[in-house]
Amino acid sequence: MYWNKFREITKEFNNNKNSFYKNQKIDVRNSIEKKQNLINEVSNLIKKENYAQNSKRVIEIQNEWKKVGYMPRKISNSLWNEFRPLCNEFFNKLKTNKPRSSNRQGDSRKGNSEEQILRKKISDLQNESIQFENNLEYFTDSSNDNPLFKDVSSKLTAINDKIEVFKKKLNKITKTKKAEVAKVTPTEGEVTTEEEA
Repeated sequence: MYWNKFREITKEFNNNKNSFYKNQKIDVRNSIEKKQNLINEVSNLIKKENYAQNSKRVIEIQNEWKKVGYMPRKISNSLWNEFRPLCNEFFNKLKTNKPRSSNRQGDSRKGNSEEQILRKKISDLQNESIQFENNLEYFTDSSNDNPLFKDVSSKLTAINDKIEVFKKKLNKITKTKKAEVAKVTPTEGEVTTEEEA
């Protein structure tokens, strides 16, 4: 009787174990596929050459990349080594293909280049942050005391802090630019007043 019960429990355990590993393989395969699709999308956006128009989408792709599920480190690093250069290439081309025949004043140009530099720094740091987050995935819950875990974790925190600082600077520049545009562009009420005068 005990032997039969033991066999039943063992059989159930093995079925659950097999099911778990089968599902994990499917999840890993899906994660790999998602990252490959994101790599292909960035590659296609580079070919389209509408860099300014597509920059928002590339940033979204970088955020989607962070959220893709677990996969073995070797595969993750291999895909990352394809993805990161493409993102860097996109943002380098965005920077070099900005129209130069702008009628804006020197301050505005300075603001734009400062804005681009900040965006590039944020993008690079976000890429670095993704890499560190990927590295953290390979630690177990019990690795909080591991010096390597602490080192990677503190580097990740420092990078994310820098990203926040740069984002605040970028917001400040954007607000200043909007305020300057608002000064130059008359409101509808002002236009009516001028017409009446």
